[in-house]
Amino acid sequence: MSSQYLKKLQKQRLRRDRRVAILITSGGWLVLVALLMLIWHLFSVSAPLLGAPSLKQVNSWQLSGTGNALAVGNNAFGYYLYWQNEECTSSLVQLSQEQKSISSQRVLRSACAEKSQIISLQNELYLADLASEGRLRVYHLSIAPESSPKKQLWFSVRLPNDIELIRYQKWQVQITRDLVLFTAETPDKQSELLAFSRTTRELEYRQIIENGLLSATADSGNTLAWLPSGILKFGAQDNTFYAKEFLTKPKRIIQSPGAKSFYLLYDKGVEKFTFANQLGQLSILKQFSLSMDTSINDFKLAPSGQTSLIFSNNMVHWLNNTTGELMTSEALVHGSSYRYLDERHLLIAHNDKLTKWEIINPSASITASSLWDELWYDGYQQPDYVWQTSSASDYQQPKYSVVPLVLGSIKASFLAILVALPLGFGSAVYCGFFVPFRVRKYLKPAVELIEAVPSVVIGFVAAIWLLPIAEKYLAGVFLFILFSPIALLVFGVIANKWGVRLKNGWELIFAVVCIASFLTLFELAWSNDSHGAHMSLLHQWVDSVFELHANKNTLVLALALGFAIVPTVFSIAEDAIHEVPKSIQLASFAMGATRVQTLQRIVLVAAMPGLISAAMLGFARAFGETMIVILVSGNTPIASWDLLDGVRTLTANLAIELPEAQVDSAHYRILFFTALILFGFTFVLNTIAELLRIRSRRNFGSLK
Repeated sequence: MSSQYLKKLQKQRLRRDRRVAILITSGGWLVLVALLMLIWHLFSVSAPLLGAPSLKQVNSWQLSGTGNALAVGNNAFGYYLYWQNEECTSSLVQLSQEQKSISSQRVLRSACAEKSQIISLQNELYLADLASEGRLRVYHLSIAPESSPKKQLWFSVRLPNDIELIRYQKWQVQITRDLVLFTAETPDKQSELLAFSRTTRELEYRQIIENGLLSATADSGNTLAWLPSGILKFGAQDNTFYAKEFLTKPKRIIQSPGAKSFYLLYDKGVEKFTFANQLGQLSILKQFSLSMDTSINDFKLAPSGQTSLIFSNNMVHWLNNTTGELMTSEALVHGSSYRYLDERHLLIAHNDKLTKWEIINPSASITASSLWDELWYDGYQQPDYVWQTSSASDYQQPKYSVVPLVLGSIKASFLAILVALPLGFGSAVYCGFFVPFRVRKYLKPAVELIEAVPSVVIGFVAAIWLLPIAEKYLAGVFLFILFSPIALLVFGVIANKWGVRLKNGWELIFAVVCIASFLTLFELAWSNDSHGAHMSLLHQWVDSVFELHANKNTLVLALALGFAIVPTVFSIAEDAIHEVPKSIQLASFAMGATRVQTLQRIVLVAAMPGLISAAMLGFARAFGETMIVILVSGNTPIASWDLLDGVRTLTANLAIELPEAQVDSAHYRILFFTALILFGFTFVLNTIAELLRIRSRRNFGSLK
């Protein structure tokens, strides 16, 4: 063969090797780019949580004529404005994004002597008129995009004859499920409450309150609250009232949309209280107190009750209503006669102008305390870690504590690793050290083949077959797992004393026979016990000692999840043990060490980095498992370190809630934040485990 041909062949090989190297390098870089894009996407969606909300003016409307706004709000068709002018007329109009000026759709006339008030209840508008002759009328206002607003009489009643309307300076009307409440304050600081039935129009009860009426509020559940002379009275329509005394008298009460809490507004501070049931007694508990340096002009709650705006002079302050934190402040020069706040916009009516402001980055109202701290939610008796993003009520506080999800993932992974490590390490030691090669070449692929079983199949079998067994025979299953290693050691000692010597490879069959025999005897004994009354004390003792009354789903989850990660632990641990050089083992045997001594003091010590890597990768594999957890765990987010309490993991929560989360909402961004936590945790664990594996292989390579 000529030298030129050899050179040509060598060049072809170099070019081929170069192409393969370029292809492999390109694939590696593509993986890195995909990984960086994934990290960037998770971070970009979660990043707004780190910012702060702000206001941006997006539209304004010029009001025609002179007068004042009685109400600005939102209904089923968009934003509305109720405007009352000096000619004893008023107009109810619907606003649109494109409309730059306001012209009334319909004039709603009323007598000049009448005083009006707008009431908003469950997205419905009501107009209350108080006439000079003592008649209270409540009208239902309806508005539609393609028709004029309509004013329909909904409730009418004449006030008692002994009421002198001219003496009333302040009055208000509230509507509950069964009552129409009229409250008023007189110049001599006496206040009066009248409650009329919505159906019969009869006066249900009437009360005089000394020292001035501060506020009267009501919700659909008929909860009332007012504060004269520092005494807050609250109760229900059955006229059963409770009282709580405050040291200082605030200037205003604001009740939350869900009526489970209220705010006391002072000149330079805000306090929040919640109604709670303490041992059957309705109580008021203080949630937080906030002090400010400037005087407070106005306080507006968002419909969800999650955030509120505090207006002071020419500043607006953002308040997290759950944590009591002031998130940010910004200048807002506009004075106002009426303000309306929802989750996305702020409307301000002032003189002859209405301005609309958009809330930029509303997701930033979720603070670090909202995610990680123990918080006091409305209606709760004490602070707690709670994850609850959906409820039956539109006014329910969203609860975004990620602590129950993180604890659930840690508990599920820890329980799974408790099951997987004995099985994985035991089988790895046997397969990598004791068994001959002809058995190992079949045994190792058979164990690793378990990893090919889809996790949804394992979860399905555990939920359909194993869970009912655990419900019925939980004590037997638990004690069998506990005593099986002990029984195996006992069988081994007995066999050794009898002089039974096993050839290499027959230990597995011996162990299977011993465990099967023990299982049969144990099941027979336990089934007899379960049907006989003479052993009931043993059942009670087992249940009390091992707390088997606890969540059975958690135990079954540990078994199913542990079984799923056994192949991962086994494969890495077996490789680490098998790669320990034979020369070291033979040197140990030559020094007179037994097989067990060689395993304990030589092989396991040398393979320790690989074993730690196997445990960490198994933990990471369990931490990222989804389908088994969804099918078996029960998905109960409980923030408890008790291993037998219910769990909901980060992965299961993502699979359950992400498809239904509204894009760009706070819920949506928090779910991506939990995905970022999950990715970071598993990435760090896998990286450390891989570094340990590389170190272990380098050490073995230097010994060969």
